[in-house]
Amino acid sequence: MPTRDFYTLSEAAQILEVSQRRLLERLETGEIEGERDPQSGRWKIPKHAADERVSADPSPEGATEESRGQSAEMLRELVGEFGDLHRHVGHLRSRLDRVRRTERREGAALGRANAGAGGTPSRTRTRQPAAQRCE
Repeated sequence: MPTRDFYTLSEAAQILEVSQRRLLERLETGEIEGERDPQSGRWKIPKHAADERVSADPSPEGATEESRGQSAEMLRELVGEFGDLHRHVGHLRSRLDRVRRTERREGAALGRANAGAGGTPSRTRTRQPAAQRCE
């Protein structure tokens, strides 16, 4: 199996210890060498470009003001992404609650309809509510 001579965006971001967003900025400005795959549109970062950056970066003991600034920037990005995810989860919970309420109302209406049609429930199999299938 042939080995690749490039990293994906997420692999390079992990190796360079930067967020994918920050790496994208660096790729788009040409600060880091890379190219977009014409078919998939995904970034390919040559291994030598990422490896050179890693070897050129100062060690953690010699953290500079710039690296602290980058860490603070990365932390702000992560906090922003966390906020986005938190809002998204809230929206999904709200949608799930609406589905559950609708299914309860439909189930109650079906029960009333069956009771009015002779009092015996139908022998047909009812569909399990989506909320229970997901659990």
